[in-house]
Amino acid sequence: MPYIHTQTTVPLSPRVREELTGDLGQAVRILGKSENWLMLRFEENCAMAFRGKTDVPCCFIGVSMYGCPEKEQLDAMTQRVTDCVAKRTGVPAENIYIRYLPTDAWGWNGGNF
Repeated sequence: MPYIHTQTTVPLSPRVREELTGDLGQAVRILGKSENWLMLRFEENCAMAFRGKTDVPCCFIGVSMYGCPEKEQLDAMTQRVTDCVAKRTGVPAENIYIRYLPTDAWGWNGGNF
């Protein structure tokens, strides 16, 4: 039940979105999660500023999930997500931020875990 929200200044073709969907589906395994529960949102061509500039390709990724992974899992996830997003979008790794939002309150199908 991870939810990954990707916001970027660059355009994302349908092919890139499909490739990222597969990459992120594999990456959530690092967190002990399944692609079967993964929800993704992609926002492209976002108006963003980074390092005081508005013409810099950048990306902000929010990862919300039920439970709190270990630091080693988060380190591995950050590396994997950074690598695949940089490869697929052309955004340099140093211009990619990832925020993790673990929670013990998650609802689904009219109930809570």
